[in-house]
Amino acid sequence: MANLDRIEKIIGHIPWFNKTQAEFLKQKVFPDIKPKNIIEIGTYQGAGTCYLAELAKDYDGHVTTIDVPWTADPDDPTWENAPDQACRQNDPDKRITVEELLARCKLKNATVSRDGGEAWFLNYFENKFMPPNSAELLVQRAPIDFIYLDSSHKWANTAAQFAMAFSSLRPGGWIALDDIYHGDYPEIKIVWDNIVKPLAKHHYIVSPDWMAKTMETTIGIEATPHYDHNRHWQTWGLACKG
Repeated sequence: MANLDRIEKIIGHIPWFNKTQAEFLKQKVFPDIKPKNIIEIGTYQGAGTCYLAELAKDYDGHVTTIDVPWTADPDDPTWENAPDQACRQNDPDKRITVEELLARCKLKNATVSRDGGEAWFLNYFENKFMPPNSAELLVQRAPIDFIYLDSSHKWANTAAQFAMAFSSLRPGGWIALDDIYHGDYPEIKIVWDNIVKPLAKHHYIVSPDWMAKTMETTIGIEATPHYDHNRHWQTWGLACKG
C-alpha cells in the first residue's frame, strides 16, 4: 500500500505537488484505472514524480517523467536551464534534482527522460531543434493510463503537449492539466476550453481545497462548486479519453 506520509516527510516543502493531490488520485482516480503506465510532462525537482511513483507501486506501475536537461550547479554553463530563479537561491532544497529525490525516497519504478523530451514540445512551433527519441517517447510508452501535464503553460506548447499525450492515452485513461485557473497563465484555460473538453469523454475541474473536502466524503469525482478561484494555482482539469 502506498505510504504517502513517508514521501511527504522526505520531500518536505519542495513544490509543486503535494500529499493532498496524491491522496485525491489514490482514492478517487487510480482505483478505477489501476495505472501501470504513468507519464509526467514537466518534472521540476520531482515532487510529483515521487508521489506518482509511490502510488504506482500499488499497481506494479511505472512512471516516466519528461523534462528539459537542467542542472542545480550554478557553476555549470547550463545553469539557466534550472527550473526557475528560486533554484538559484542558496537553499539546499532548491538544488535537489529529481534523481536525488527518487533515491531519497527509494523509488526504483520511475524513469527520468532528460534527452530534451519536453524541450521538443516547447520548441515545436519555433522549429529550434528536435532532439532524438523525444517525439517518439510517448508513442513508445503507449497505451498510457494516466498523464500529468504541468509544463510550459504557454498556449502553443500546451496544445502540442496535450495533443500528443492524449493520442497516446488509452481509452478510459485520464490526463490532468495543472494550473488551469492560474491567473498568470490564462492560456491553459484556453486549451482546456477549446481542445480538451471537446475531445474528452468526461471532464472535471478540481481545486486543491475541493480535493481535501472530497476525501472527507463518499462522493466521487464531480465538478468543483463555483466560486472565485481565477487565480487559484494547482487547480486541475481532469479529462477522460473515450
